[in-house]
Amino acid sequence: MGHRLSNGLTSDIGDSEPYNDELRASGHMVMAAALQMPDQAMTVQVRDGKMSTTDGPFMETKEMLAGFVIIEARDLNEAVRIGAGRPAQLATERARDHGAGN
Repeated sequence: MGHRLSNGLTSDIGDSEPYNDELRASGHMVMAAALQMPDQAMTVQVRDGKMSTTDGPFMETKEMLAGFVIIEARDLNEAVRIGAGRPAQLATERARDHGAGN
């Protein structure tokens, strides 16, 4: 079941739940969460000690961040292999270490 976006398109983000179930069963899932649509967001900036807010994440991009999945993997190669299994046709996976020391 797709979700209707504010631009009238639909996304397949709801179709990822069976894959998330696989990640849970394999022990790789740490957490996953969907995000609200961009028109429900607010951008917060602090510059020179002053905070400002703007409605929405109005970036010059054709992509949007619909949600995120945090997995546990032995190394970057395993993370890439796991990410390549995501079935969503429009998804782009980004793999990176969380930065904490090992």
